[in-house]
Amino acid sequence: MTFAETETTELKQKFSDSLPKEIVAFLNTDGGTIPFAFELESEPQRDSKIREKIINEIKKNPKITKEDLSKKFELSLSTIKRKLSEMKDIVYFEGASKSGHWVVKDNE
Repeated sequence: MTFAETETTELKQKFSDSLPKEIVAFLNTDGGTIPFAFELESEPQRDSKIREKIINEIKKNPKITKEDLSKKFELSLSTIKRKLSEMKDIVYFEGASKSGHWVVKDNE
């Protein structure tokens, strides 16, 4: 089955916090439909990709906040906090909360 976006059809590949509002707004506009087409990843694959994305983003911007990571990756703040806690042997925050920065440990 092939779908294309039209005035009454919008395709989505991922979920975000704003998705429920988008769905309601779209469906209230001339009876639109939203088919979802996305691949399901196993939890370890997804977890590994999230960790990799967080590390890469911290390397690019060591002053990035947890809130900014949450928005960038469309993950809840609690998920970002949990992932960073799980990665404390790889990534840690150094300094004061406002003037500090993230450090990614080198592989030795």
